[in-house]
Amino acid sequence: MSELVIRPAEFEDLQGLAGFMRSHGTDHASAEDLAHWYFDNPSGSASVIVGWLDGRIVGMATINDHYFHRKGSEVALVGMPQKVLTDERVRGKGIFGKLYHASQAACLERGVDYFLTVTNAASTPIFLSKFGHVRVPSPGLVALSARPGNAVVR
Repeated sequence: MSELVIRPAEFEDLQGLAGFMRSHGTDHASAEDLAHWYFDNPSGSASVIVGWLDGRIVGMATINDHYFHRKGSEVALVGMPQKVLTDERVRGKGIFGKLYHASQAACLERGVDYFLTVTNAASTPIFLSKFGHVRVPSPGLVALSARPGNAVVR
């Protein structure tokens, strides 16, 4: 296998990255959406790491950072993993883990206090055993409807 190059995405990469995502099942991916969610994040902090092999994108890992309010007025910057995707032709070679760890390291360099993710049945064992995450009680959440007055309360 050629040498894997892992680096942060640049604005110029977004069109190709969106194409990579669409070719791997994320039908709605666009350069504009990636720019909005990662480059224009209100916290000013997000991580998009791209893996390149022989000049083509073979994987990506994204973590979007958000401000969470703790008790009192304390604020924490929390990294929330969004997507880790590898090309099926290179799966089983450790690229998934390398991309995720690079993304996590970039967040820690920016001052992320901790990471929080909601996993599914397939990803839970990976986050617990490979990435060092631990289970914690679900936090109490408050949400504001996008259009107040139109939300259905259950």
